[in-house]
Amino acid sequence: MKYIFKLTLFLVFSLTIFSIYIFSDNQIVKAEDRITISGLYRIENVYSKLYLDIEDGSNAVGALAIQAQGSDNSSQIFKISKDTSLRYIISIEKNLKVIEIKVNPDDELSIIQQGEFSGDFNQVWDIRVLSDDSVVFINYLTNEVIGIDEGELNSGSFVKAQEYVGTDNQKWILEPVGEIITNNPGTENISKTESIGILQNINSTLSDLSLIQIIIGVIFIFVFLFFALGQLLYGFRIKPRLIVKGKLFYKPLTREDEKFINYLDFKRKRHQRIVISFDQQYKKADFYIGGGLQDFQLIFEKVSEMNLPHFLEGYRSFNKDKNPIKIRVTATEPGILNFGEFVYSKHFIVDGSKFNSGGILFRYVENEK
Repeated sequence: MKYIFKLTLFLVFSLTIFSIYIFSDNQIVKAEDRITISGLYRIENVYSKLYLDIEDGSNAVGALAIQAQGSDNSSQIFKISKDTSLRYIISIEKNLKVIEIKVNPDDELSIIQQGEFSGDFNQVWDIRVLSDDSVVFINYLTNEVIGIDEGELNSGSFVKAQEYVGTDNQKWILEPVGEIITNNPGTENISKTESIGILQNINSTLSDLSLIQIIIGVIFIFVFLFFALGQLLYGFRIKPRLIVKGKLFYKPLTREDEKFINYLDFKRKRHQRIVISFDQQYKKADFYIGGGLQDFQLIFEKVSEMNLPHFLEGYRSFNKDKNPIKIRVTATEPGILNFGEFVYSKHFIVDGSKFNSGGILFRYVENEK
């Protein structure tokens, strides 16, 4: 249970860190929420109180976006709708052309204009609702926002793409016009209120992720699942094999010719590490043996021969022959282990192994018949 608790705690912690990184907003606007309803709007600048418009009400491709006094001109009515990526398209109601950033390195992508719908990233926008109910339009290609020059209050002045700084000249008020609809440019009209649910919100969140975040997310999930599965395999296939079993028979070395009578039953402890002490004052021991010549401990534990990280041992559990588990005995100082003519501080033992330590003769029996 302790192992399962640790594994669960690790999984929860890892998923929390992953969620914070992936689902935290990577866009430039921080104090906002996502707009959830598409429809027809007139769009007023918070700073100038002028409305988004197209110069001279033109229908021409490349006509520039301006700010102008409010009017019933249909070039001031914009349709906000989602595209297939769940981001937004801003189209002019009168001609179905869309608001885009002009892709031209010479002017550093600063021009906002209307163009034919193509679905390119320079026509795709994130729309964020700020705490004051104003919105910011963020271009998916450049991460720039639609704004006007600070101090520009003249009707007919150009609207530009700008780096977001959070000032009022980059904020807009959406004034609904008529029925709320959800039709997209280039698709059949759909006239009904947009359905908003958990699945849609998840899809919308996922659509905000950059390619780098998606790649990192996929790699993280793969590594996480690989590690978690290995840990689970270790917990269910390796840990039970690490429990020290069998019996340790013992007698004074001076009675070497006599039969073993006394023994310690490791199995009933169900520990992965058995400690035998010659010192009754050592409180952490599983067993105590009196009559030793010195005060030290013998430690019996099962270890994998390859000593791999736990999750890798989990995968290796399907091939026991290539990663065998052996039982090892260790004598703490000043104790030693005497195996016939050889002396060790630690040594592997098998069923039937005999050794003496501290004036006591031991015989390990793993599977008593």
